Amino acid sequence: MKSLFINQSAAPESFPLEIADNPWMPQSINEIESSNEELNELALLAPTLAELSQQNRWVVLVGASKQAINYVNQASEINSERILLVHPNDQTDALWAIEQALMSGNSSAVLGWPGSINSRDHKRLLLAAKRTSALAFIFNETAISAPDIDLGYQDKFTGFNHTNAFH
Repeated sequence: MKSLFINQSAAPESFPLEIADNPWMPQSINEIESSNEELNELALLAPTLAELSQQNRWVVLVGASKQAINYVNQASEINSERILLVHPNDQTDALWAIEQALMSGNSSAVLGWPGSINSRDHKRLLLAAKRTSALAFIFNETAISAPDIDLGYQDKFTGFNHTNAFH
């Protein structure tokens, strides 16, 4: 596997991947260490995200930095109409949103930037990931930062659908 993984929680080896030649583990948490190289790691995910964004399900970004959002917006092969941005107020909201996005059945991939998580929260996310066909990616050591935009509408510049369900 790729060296950027801290941990890939075990999934059955016989589980068929939805995307050919996809190195990411379904029904598990693909943990990615991301300090200053967040965009390089997103570049590794871009081909998978491009293919997943062609499905009739969401690619959900929870607590993504402005740099991550800009990268996804500029990656021309990613269908921005299938990207859903969630801007949590804090880590608790971020973990809840990741869990809900995984369990909804409406997501093809969930990418989350919850900051450092403890083993209890990791187990909660792993249980949610095991119940879904969505790919789950957790970026560790990245501060949660929301862009300075109004929420609750489709952004005309990026085309992304923004939501903030944590009032």
